[in-house]
Amino acid sequence: MRFKTLMIACFTTGLLTGCAATLEQFQDMGPYDRALMVCDNSAEARAKRREINKLANNVFVLSSDIALRRSILDRGYRTQQECWRQFSTVSVCQGRNDGQIACREERDPNDLTGKEVCKETPVTIDADYEEKKLLEELERLGSAKITLSNLERGYEQSREMCYRRAEQSSPEKAYKYYKNQNEPSNDDVFYKI
Repeated sequence: MRFKTLMIACFTTGLLTGCAATLEQFQDMGPYDRALMVCDNSAEARAKRREINKLANNVFVLSSDIALRRSILDRGYRTQQECWRQFSTVSVCQGRNDGQIACREERDPNDLTGKEVCKETPVTIDADYEEKKLLEELERLGSAKITLSNLERGYEQSREMCYRRAEQSSPEKAYKYYKNQNEPSNDDVFYKI
């Protein structure tokens, strides 16, 4: 329960200042909770999570590109969008020397922002080229998914090993790992049989 309280406090205050547990809090925690704090806050774990998140984002972008390319192939054409800013106009009328009134449209001086107007123009596509690009993207997506899966599996395995080693550490030793953002190695721990 104390660990949950610490994690909630870390989450709420840690967004701005970072979460820093004290040695006393480590002494009050159980071995598993200490292991979570050590292993999940290590520099290695954070670097691996960043790498996984970056690759997951790449998978998402590739998937979006593939969906867009498929929709273009289904539709049979691309659309090119041209946008410009259109301002309101007012009619300004003046009397002429011949007694007639001449009016002309001018930009409304009160319309400072205008409104964005866009025009879409269909553009033909080369279906063979688009299909070739789609197949290349599907290949890259498959490869990226495999790499992501391997990274996630490796991350989980390294976390489990770290948890097992950190659980066997004393509160003081675990706190030292935590403060230095390290993980215990096999040489640091005497395994209990």
